[in-house]
Amino acid sequence: MVVTRLPARRRGMSLIEVLAGLAIFLFSIVVITQMVEQGSRAGLRAQQLTKAAMLAEARLSELSAGVVPMESSGPESIPLGNDQGWQLTVTCNPENWAEAVLPGESLIGLWGVEVLVRWVNPYGGVELEYVLSRVMLDPRLKQPDTTTPTTTTGGSGVGGGP
Repeated sequence: MVVTRLPARRRGMSLIEVLAGLAIFLFSIVVITQMVEQGSRAGLRAQQLTKAAMLAEARLSELSAGVVPMESSGPESIPLGNDQGWQLTVTCNPENWAEAVLPGESLIGLWGVEVLVRWVNPYGGVELEYVLSRVMLDPRLKQPDTTTPTTTTGGSGVGGGP
């Protein structure tokens, strides 16, 4: 009786297994690349929104301090070094119900102020708009009254006695 031996099976991977592993690897590389690109775009947009918010807050502070007159203006270009494409528009609407009377004049005490900051990509494409609205007191009403004299009291440094 002749015994035939079956050929020994080779240990290793078949071509189909290698191709399947390679396909899974390439698919995961594509997905990871897209996630990194999407995260980068989201980070850039967050950075631009932060810059727009800071520009709007700065203009509102200038209006509140009286550095810039309380009137509508724009759109005006904002130079920020190499970062081009920023524009700022201010809209001031007087609140008629808030009129203040000063000696010799009548002022609108409260203003509805809206600051629009816009960034237009110089290469076309992404555009960003940020709007900040506030009701603000007219800075001329914040001036200290210089007609009333102020008194100062002196005292000793220790004990507070006479």
